[in-house]
Amino acid sequence: MKREGVYSIIDSERDYQDFMEKTGTSHIVPDFPLSAGLLCIQKLLNDATQLWYSEKSPYPKTMEIMRKIAAVSVKMGEKYDMKLNDKLSQYSPTYIQQVINSK
Repeated sequence: MKREGVYSIIDSERDYQDFMEKTGTSHIVPDFPLSAGLLCIQKLLNDATQLWYSEKSPYPKTMEIMRKIAAVSVKMGEKYDMKLNDKLSQYSPTYIQQVINSK
């Protein structure tokens, strides 16, 4: 699967989380603090590790949980203003395009 496909799936999970929040049927609420996000990720990671141990490739149940971990991480990034650090900025599409155009 290409990266864009993975991002699309994670985005769909975020949409689902938002829907669940708005309907009041989720434990992830708008005021979900970072500490709760970290604990949620840790719990999901433990669940994924347990499933992975007994699953075979392509690990469908484990990947289902990895999708949730990624989406919770994105939610925390949205809420707490995740920044691009200087080392990573050199790999951004804008930077790469600038390098290509300067040649």
